[in-house]
Amino acid sequence: MGGIALHSRLTTSTTGLAFRGGGLTSIARNYRHASRAVGGFYTASFTLYQADITRAELTEFYNNNIGCRLVETSFGMTAWEGMVYEMTLKQGGSAFRQTMNPNLSHNRVNVLYSDDIGTRAETGWAENTSSSDIFGEACLMIPAAGLTAAAAGAFRDSQLTRCAWPRSWEVQGDSYSGAGGRPGPDTLEVTAVGYWANLNQRYREASETAEAAALVTTLVGESEFVTAGRIETNTDSTFVNCADIPQRIGDLVRGIIEQGDNTGAVWQGGVYENRKLVYEPAPTDWTYQKKGSELQDKAGNPVVLALVRPGFLLYNASAPTGWARPGAADFDDPRIRYVEQVEYVAGGREGYDELRLSFPGEDLSLSVMQERQRRGIAQ
Repeated sequence: MGGIALHSRLTTSTTGLAFRGGGLTSIARNYRHASRAVGGFYTASFTLYQADITRAELTEFYNNNIGCRLVETSFGMTAWEGMVYEMTLKQGGSAFRQTMNPNLSHNRVNVLYSDDIGTRAETGWAENTSSSDIFGEACLMIPAAGLTAAAAGAFRDSQLTRCAWPRSWEVQGDSYSGAGGRPGPDTLEVTAVGYWANLNQRYREASETAEAAALVTTLVGESEFVTAGRIETNTDSTFVNCADIPQRIGDLVRGIIEQGDNTGAVWQGGVYENRKLVYEPAPTDWTYQKKGSELQDKAGNPVVLALVRPGFLLYNASAPTGWARPGAADFDDPRIRYVEQVEYVAGGREGYDELRLSFPGEDLSLSVMQERQRRGIAQ
């Protein structure tokens, strides 16, 4: 029916599964994923325990799988996809962490600075190709105060030397010691991020004016792993300003999505299965309804929570209607809310799968549940 699989990095020549043939469904505890209406697949996390795999396997996973592709499926469909972004290994009384956070791990660096006569300048890019061949490009543009050209170049190169690889380092581990100061069982905490993050691993340095949909397609084409999927027509003229300060591609795409269009419509977009970016107007009719603690489709059938994506209108017939709004759209109906984030928790409270819904401008505030159909991670 589905599960969680770990695949090799997208940069490798092989496309096979990684670690125990890739199957993590039976050993990935506390699994959850989140997706956003602007961004798509956002984060996923789980924990591996020594009770389920050997200590050597925990270490092997930690050492070899940063940047690998994580895919969750349910009923033959992709429920979530991303890459392993950060891991914390708690082992033998010590804790170690490695991350692909671009502030700590970047293999292509450029420094913006003011030279000795006050003119804005940049060093140009320097790259550790050995790292980028394995993990893909992870670019970082670093602003700096007044420097000479030689000093700026030295600063750039030292940053590249220190951060070209997602290195492992020791972190505070006292918080997980057992009684009497003895360490508890070994664990590995794994966090993955969706491939929207890959958009922000490269920068755009040229300004451009174009129709919104065309500009989204152009920007996505400048990323490394994300490609344009379903791009709906939006002919509004828009502008990205990168002349003074280069901008991350993902930030530019987000800005275009959040502009909406000249009719006042809300737009949404994100990176979903097969690393395809979707750009579309938000729906104007409700898709799901809440009945008690259950999420249902319009026909009243319970839905597979793992496959629910954000950017939909939720109907609740029991909501107080109060004063009737003058608008005719579902956005104006007090029984209907726009859901901008979903967080799926496998086997949450008392063995029920749980979906936590977030609305604009609010924290996670509503949960729906569904009894698990079988043991394991995915339904």
